[in-house]
Amino acid sequence: VIATPFSLYHTFVIEERFCFNKTTPKTYAMDKIKSYFLLIILGGLILSLILFFFERFGGLAWFYAWMVLSGFLILIQPLFTLFIAPMFNKFTPLEDGKLKQQIEDYLKKIRGLSIKIIKENSGIPKEKIKEKILNRLQYKGWEKELIFKEINTLIN
Repeated sequence: VIATPFSLYHTFVIEERFCFNKTTPKTYAMDKIKSYFLLIILGGLILSLILFFFERFGGLAWFYAWMVLSGFLILIQPLFTLFIAPMFNKFTPLEDGKLKQQIEDYLKKIRGLSIKIIKENSGIPKEKIKEKILNRLQYKGWEKELIFKEINTLIN
């Protein structure tokens, strides 16, 4: 809540000044509501488990709390890509072409990875995209999904 004025300024003043803002006040408000909802659900679940451990196990509670938090941090990474990120962004498969082929060749060269799906965040129009960077490599069973986050820069 304290960071909201700074977030509003960043989104609607700074990004607007450089023509990067596509966020409407309605989208901004909905994203904030979704964020708070996720915070209440996930944060409440974790906090209740930690409080349960301290009430129930006394001296060993810190160990159980550490195990739960460690497990949560491991599980949230693929869950973020599958469920949480699509709530806030639209992802579309990267079109076949030179960029996709270069990505696949590079990943095979450095890691020996075979990628089945490459997606990009399609929230910004193509003409505004200056650079794409690797955001996350996600494992879905035996498949690997590569998601790119579009970054607008001032560099030509």
